[in-house]
Amino acid sequence: MPEQRPLLVFPTQTAGNRDTRQPPPRPTLPTPARQGARLDLTFDKIEKFLERDWGAAPPLSDEIAPDRLLVFEVVQDIRNIEGQLRKLGFLWVGDLERTYSADDDFRPAKGNLLDGRILATVPTQQALETLLQAWREYKAGNLPPTGALATLFGSLKDLRRWGPKDRLSIEAEAYLAECLREAPDDPVTLELELWPGPNQRSRAAALDAVRQAVLEDEGEVISSADIPGAGYLAVLVRVRPAVAQALLNRQNVHIALVDTVQVIGPRAQAVIDPNADEEQSQDEGIADVIDMPEAPVSESIANSPDIALLDGLPLTQHHLLEPFLDIQPPDELSIVTALADAPAEARQHGTAMASLILYEDLTAPDTGYRRKLLVRPILKPSRSFNGGWLESIPDDMLFGDILHRAILDLKRGRGGMAPAAPNLKIISLSVGDFRRPFHGVMSGAAKILDWLSFEFNILFIVSAGNWGERIVLDASEADVRSGKADVAGALFRENGSLIISPAESINALTIGSIHSDKANSAPLHRWVLPIDDPNAPAPYTRKGPGFHGAVKPDLCTPGGRLPYEFDIKHTGPGTSIKPAQPPARTLQKIGQQVAAPGRTPGELNGRAWNAGTSNSTAIAAGAAGRITEVIRGLSKEYVGDDGRSLLGEDYWPVLTKALLVHGARWENEEFYLNHFGLAGVLDRTAKTRARESVRRHIGHGVPDFGRVMECTRHRATLLGVGALGPDDASIFTLPLPADCWDIRCIRRIITTVAWISPVAPMRAGYRVAQLSVAWDDDAPGFNGVSATGGDARHANGKGTIWHEVKETAPKVYRKAPVNSVRLRVQCRDTLGLLSSGVKFGLAVSFEIAQGQADVSVDHLDVYADIAEKVHPKVSTPA
Repeated sequence: MPEQRPLLVFPTQTAGNRDTRQPPPRPTLPTPARQGARLDLTFDKIEKFLERDWGAAPPLSDEIAPDRLLVFEVVQDIRNIEGQLRKLGFLWVGDLERTYSADDDFRPAKGNLLDGRILATVPTQQALETLLQAWREYKAGNLPPTGALATLFGSLKDLRRWGPKDRLSIEAEAYLAECLREAPDDPVTLELELWPGPNQRSRAAALDAVRQAVLEDEGEVISSADIPGAGYLAVLVRVRPAVAQALLNRQNVHIALVDTVQVIGPRAQAVIDPNADEEQSQDEGIADVIDMPEAPVSESIANSPDIALLDGLPLTQHHLLEPFLDIQPPDELSIVTALADAPAEARQHGTAMASLILYEDLTAPDTGYRRKLLVRPILKPSRSFNGGWLESIPDDMLFGDILHRAILDLKRGRGGMAPAAPNLKIISLSVGDFRRPFHGVMSGAAKILDWLSFEFNILFIVSAGNWGERIVLDASEADVRSGKADVAGALFRENGSLIISPAESINALTIGSIHSDKANSAPLHRWVLPIDDPNAPAPYTRKGPGFHGAVKPDLCTPGGRLPYEFDIKHTGPGTSIKPAQPPARTLQKIGQQVAAPGRTPGELNGRAWNAGTSNSTAIAAGAAGRITEVIRGLSKEYVGDDGRSLLGEDYWPVLTKALLVHGARWENEEFYLNHFGLAGVLDRTAKTRARESVRRHIGHGVPDFGRVMECTRHRATLLGVGALGPDDASIFTLPLPADCWDIRCIRRIITTVAWISPVAPMRAGYRVAQLSVAWDDDAPGFNGVSATGGDARHANGKGTIWHEVKETAPKVYRKAPVNSVRLRVQCRDTLGLLSSGVKFGLAVSFEIAQGQADVSVDHLDVYADIAEKVHPKVSTPA
């Protein structure tokens, strides 16, 4: 029987304060005289507006009046500017991030881009008069130069109304053109996101203004949603083709002129399987089924679920799934009705995802997760044009509203009903909106996930999204077949394969795919595998980065190999390949094997093969469940002097999140640099940029989930948890073994902190809490960045993961240079809005690795040494 070396727990932590940092350098700004020359005409227009249009209108209180939304475009973040504008009498609506290129007037401290803001406000008459007077004082040099107003005027790029040109998103333009091209006489469904305002009355007024505009355009309001905590106020509308064409032409229609409309976007739609041809992009796993014998099922199943799956309804009586599934019925009428009318064959995607969570790839199944799996259906089955079945977001509801309702059902309850799973910790979401690729602005669905994460202490695990377009290669067909074509380079240069909503969520773990499965089969002659390396990102996986440059995807797990076929319709230069249709995957038994509906009604043991980031996400969710089981066991063993567990249940979601990332690694940094054609980069700055480019595809790397559930003789992993307020810190001491310094080996310390941050959805900074890790001790030698690439120090602090890998060179030390390392986990309130403690989970590993071929480390047992120092009562195998 193998040695059991369980994870360890930090026995104590010390309270401390955050190390203060120098403020970021400020950009170079124009002089007051230059700003006067640039903007006097703009302020003259405001003065004329006051004289001509404002008249005797009463001052505004808390309602956003049409035609009075005023935006300040500034080239930097200005401290306390919200409070200053409120003092002047402006109603604060929100701010958005905007990037500006450097010019003769505004220059950043470094680089060529300025991280600016759009400040959205509604002024009273008195506020505008005061602003104009302050502007005159600024030009005369009478304002304190470091004050908020002087900084506002000095940073001001433009001052204008929020107009139609701001409202129509680039995704909406493409969507409108597509709808009008394919069905020119049909109405078009749009999603309008509104400025939410500060209270219920202002939000109701905003909704009323939009409803009135839609009626004046002879359209129809389908549904709406108001989720104040997430800053989400949205309306789903249907407009006439003439209105859609006018929007596309940038002509004035009523809905484009309502000031309360922030963004006009396309109707959300799920990407279920874009690996099929374009005309069938939503057919997920509609495959011929391979009948196989039943797999045995464990008799011991815990009833309390840790994981919920938001997806399509699985085949509940499938022999592999039935003992585990706990279905929470939806109450959305369109979903209920569709499920009642659809046959078993329509339940493809949810069946596959449940199978992957419970078993991973059925070709060589894992049987580690053995608790009930809660399923809340959010997808609606319907017939496709070719007679198959689709599973998609209902077309009469907002995507964000469906997600919100589902989580309320599970965690809080609605309509007087008790919550279905108040202790739920993990949500698996393999559904994304392919019409909302991430271009820097947070989607409504992502904001909702972030708010729900903090509100209910949930870890969301979401898919990066599949990219199913054709790949055009500058190579012959023969070179493609022989593997000589630069497929990775083509994917690296592809700008359209960005992560899709809600994958940009800062609190969620976003999962991409590597091109790997457990099948041994090779593609038949008609098909090819464009990427045939199990460590490489899959050709269908989407890439980051996330919000403010955060690491996205966070991890890449096996998603199955996807065969491609040659596109015989391609007429241009080079060779074009496209994803093979689902039946081709099952015919060749390529991809991941999953449970599926049978060929005929009543068959309950079918299986099929498929691939995609949906699969990767479900596998990560199943691993999260197994990790939570490990934490559950440790929480019972490690109890403090006060009788409470050192790993309280409230901390399990963030600790699970930390451990999922903690075991991630790049196969080898040079492998990925070579894979993407970035090898040979010698300059330090250029190499850093190359690493970050690779990280957009692979994130923190490929996780080894088994690695973080136990230790070895050569690796000890310690866990800690806590909650931090503004400028608080918790200090953890990692003891180091004494007998690993006089041998030529690599010593490595891996530190991962994960947290769930509150968010300010109407502020450009968005994320409220930033955690980081500082080493309080000088640790000689621990300066190297591991060649595994897992270290993300240049991206740390941008999301809700801090992951750092430090190691020594393989050298001999005459004596131990350091006996322990103190790690300071610290919290910064980035927006001045943090009102409660932010929970975090910490995982720290010390490990040794062979430094050279002729020097063995087999005799060393660093685990026993560290375990004795942190928990003398912990026994270790002899």
